Amino acid sequence: MPSGDLHKSNAARKDAELQELRRVVAAKEKSIDSLRTQLATTKGSLEAYTQESEAILQQRDGEVQTGPITDSYATTHCSIIAMQQY
Repeated sequence: MPSGDLHKSNAARKDAELQELRRVVAAKEKSIDSLRTQLATTKGSLEAYTQESEAILQQRDGEVQTGPITDSYATTHCSIIAMQQY
């Protein structure tokens, strides 16, 4: 095989490898973007749950200071404790 053909063959192989690496990088970037979106969604859900839980606790604290503990309070309190274990 002449030297020029060998260089062309090597260059073509390297170009093919480079294209494959670019495809791999693009796929990984797409995956990372998807994970970022999923993380943002999960974070928003957890923040909303936290705000809701805090509001319930504030309401229940007011009830505890002014009246007897109800079954509803006990159920809510147990639910919040269970979620904190995650």
